[in-house]
Amino acid sequence: MRKFFAQNHFARTQQETIHQAKSVSNLKERLSKDSSDVVTAMVQKFQDSADDFDFPLLNDSHKIIVLADEAHRTQNGTLAMAINAALPNAPKIAFTGTPLIKSMKTNNEFGSYIDTYTIEQAVQDDATIQILYEGREAHVGVIGDSLDSLFDEYFGDRTDEEQAAIRKKFGNKAAVLSAPQRIRRVCIDILKRY
Repeated sequence: MRKFFAQNHFARTQQETIHQAKSVSNLKERLSKDSSDVVTAMVQKFQDSADDFDFPLLNDSHKIIVLADEAHRTQNGTLAMAINAALPNAPKIAFTGTPLIKSMKTNNEFGSYIDTYTIEQAVQDDATIQILYEGREAHVGVIGDSLDSLFDEYFGDRTDEEQAAIRKKFGNKAAVLSAPQRIRRVCIDILKRY
């Protein structure tokens, strides 16, 4: 009897197949079926094109379980809405190493934690070594009024309105931080440091 049960159980599990969705249409086809198969897919397969996230209802079964890895990255926007539209009744379980990103908390979408394993626990278990973070900022900021004098030198012949427009477009923090010369100096600082 025991041998028969083991063989029968093995035969039943052979009916369950693992499928990797190769395309958006393949994903839709597999999730629309009523089977006990396992379907794996990258979350990007829940969009028909780069700007089309209007995904149809594929299966309203409660027996489908969605397991989302790196869930903090994709579960608060249009891809999450597409998954919810396609599988509205599927319970979802998230795996993440970074569950809190400001207001987009992973547990807002998935509910409370089933289990947590902190970095401190991993260090205590010798599963990882202690990670030390060193904040470092290259000294490449503008000092004193040097930028103002350069601005006057280059744009002193412009009208007040033109100067204001130039300051508005190029004098903001993002423009200064992304200037090619600044990026070059940051790179040199990194090379010297490490």
